[in-house]
Amino acid sequence: MKKRMVVLMASAAMMMLSGMTVSASENLDNVVDTSYGKVQGINSTDEGYENVVQFKGVPYAAPPVGDLRWKAPVDHEKWDDILVCDTNREMPMQELGFVEPSGTDFHNNTAPEMSEDCLYLNISTTEENLTGDEKKPVYVWFHGGGLTVGHTYSAEGNLDAFAENDVIAVSVEQRLGVFGYLSLPQLSEEQGQSGNYGLMDQIKALEWIKENIANFGGDPENITVGGQSGGTMKAMSMIASPQMDVDVDKLILESGLKYVGAFQSQEDAEKNGTAYLEDLGLSADISMEELRAMDGEELLKSASEHYPGSMNQDDLYIAYPSIQEAINEGVFDDVSILSGTNSGEAKNLASATA
Repeated sequence: MKKRMVVLMASAAMMMLSGMTVSASENLDNVVDTSYGKVQGINSTDEGYENVVQFKGVPYAAPPVGDLRWKAPVDHEKWDDILVCDTNREMPMQELGFVEPSGTDFHNNTAPEMSEDCLYLNISTTEENLTGDEKKPVYVWFHGGGLTVGHTYSAEGNLDAFAENDVIAVSVEQRLGVFGYLSLPQLSEEQGQSGNYGLMDQIKALEWIKENIANFGGDPENITVGGQSGGTMKAMSMIASPQMDVDVDKLILESGLKYVGAFQSQEDAEKNGTAYLEDLGLSADISMEELRAMDGEELLKSASEHYPGSMNQDDLYIAYPSIQEAINEGVFDDVSILSGTNSGEAKNLASATA
């Protein structure tokens, strides 16, 4: 009994440290079972969406902190009581810079708190779909901001509008910038390759969605993935990845196909990562133990020309030198794609496709 009490206290402490609210509440409204434990959502208070149930900050993997910094995501510890998912989590670590008109139109040029503990997703469904037998289509949305900035609950990602129209909508946070895409010889020696940690997070999230979304009213065999700007790159790269084991045959891409442009080679990514360490005033051969012990904010210097923010061809998660080659090789032959552009981004796309 004493040992069990110690284990329970330790688990509760971990939840508190990560900011997660676990409750043994008698209120069982909007409670859903997941592979890690029960979660509880809240009814939307927005006009026109009163029937929508929101689950904010649902963990799909363990916090990628400490020894898990720059490693593939792993399962979250299970919990016994109900995890109350009523608050958006902190956005991933970044130095947020706004691009107009997005900064004014959607963000009021303000940003939420940030944390390395960022592997969470948000789900919008309805009361009817939580309790009904018919499983509805699922849409998974990835935010823009390249691979360096942004977060899931910015105004352009309105999940409730999908839910109100009988689509179970999910948005996914993943590691960005130096935390998501740093490649170093030290990391490659440790893991066989390095970089693409944000892409690994995406795949982990899709695996969680596939396993759990039916309990939220979604059909795990009918998943559409999409996003805008950087979200388009995330969607295309994920579908092209040999490590992606969730069948997705529909994409909604709001920023073209990311057809032009090549991935970095593993070697070039490592050189860039080493140059970034030097930009930070660190030794190129600093140990991973020392790097993982550093405060996260000390690793942020997005003004550096070497700031990590690109996927690389590691021949494990990225097997093709470009999205164009993946398309030409038939990777997307069985994928239906709806593609377009957003207001304000055509100038950027024109320079990439002219």
